[in-house]
Amino acid sequence: MLNSQTNTEPTQDTPALHTMTLEEFLENDLEGYEYVNGELVPMPPTSMEHGEDVVEGFACPVAQLFE
Repeated sequence: MLNSQTNTEPTQDTPALHTMTLEEFLENDLEGYEYVNGELVPMPPTSMEHGEDVVEGFACPVAQLFE
């Protein structure tokens, strides 16, 4: 994929850059990517440990509301 901003072809050492406007990013509802300075950056998947931490982070304060 040709990068429209730099007009360079990706190589084995440099990954393809996916560029778009913020409006395009918001319209496309892309999961697994974040928008950084006009480029799409893939985000690593979350781990089981991360999921457990998120649940605990919400469960503890909610449990205190019902005490």
